[in-house]
Amino acid sequence: MSFSSNHVDIVIKHAGGPCNWEGSPGITSWDVEVLLRPDRSAKAVVATASLWRVDLQLCTDIVYELDNISGDLGEIASAISDSEDRLQEHSIVAGYNSSILIAEDVVVDRFWRGNRLGPALIFFAADMLRADGIFLTPVALGTRLDAAGVCFTDYDAPRPGPLAQKKVVNAWRKAGFRKLAGDVVWIRTCDGYPGDGPNHGELARKTMTKIENLSNEPRAQAWLKRRIRRQTGITPATPSGSCEGPPANLKRVRRRAP
Repeated sequence: MSFSSNHVDIVIKHAGGPCNWEGSPGITSWDVEVLLRPDRSAKAVVATASLWRVDLQLCTDIVYELDNISGDLGEIASAISDSEDRLQEHSIVAGYNSSILIAEDVVVDRFWRGNRLGPALIFFAADMLRADGIFLTPVALGTRLDAAGVCFTDYDAPRPGPLAQKKVVNAWRKAGFRKLAGDVVWIRTCDGYPGDGPNHGELARKTMTKIENLSNEPRAQAWLKRRIRRQTGITPATPSGSCEGPPANLKRVRRRAP
């Protein structure tokens, strides 16, 4: 199995409304994946994210609607609602700049951590979905590999300690996120006008190009071979089932039953 050149794909899938309910206008769910493809028939998942896009012109009561989906989303919504005056100073949640993105569950395979891939994935999605701001609650949770070699959050695993939590918080801070209220952090995304700050969509594309270039190095080639073999069943799964390192993702919301 020899890969001479790899290609990074980003797949954004519309997952519908909240739990397929029809009574929450302006709220849609999205799943995002970063895939490394050595050819058309093979792929390895590098990172994943679950997102909520909220159009505040259609969703008239963000706290009520999101709290009906989960308590954790309700906490983020409350932080946004309580900080409305502050956000309006940044031209967010008012007028035409009223579409926001809430990052729910971001997981990066350990081999690729340290490249700011998590924030890049969210920035790319915000650019594609035309979101004016991103909100999330950083927290480290346990992760492991599934049968196909995809790293995912293991909610039954013990939560990592204070050092891991601090590392995750600092990673999002380095990406430009700032505290909003409580544990919620946020960032204003830019539409790229001159003098209007960094274009986060362009920064995300540069990160993806970096990942594509790194994927052709020997260690990355070995990682890719392991993931492809795991998918095809050529080699057995590792006994540990871990993502080859410590967790670094976000707080997963606990959805309430409709």
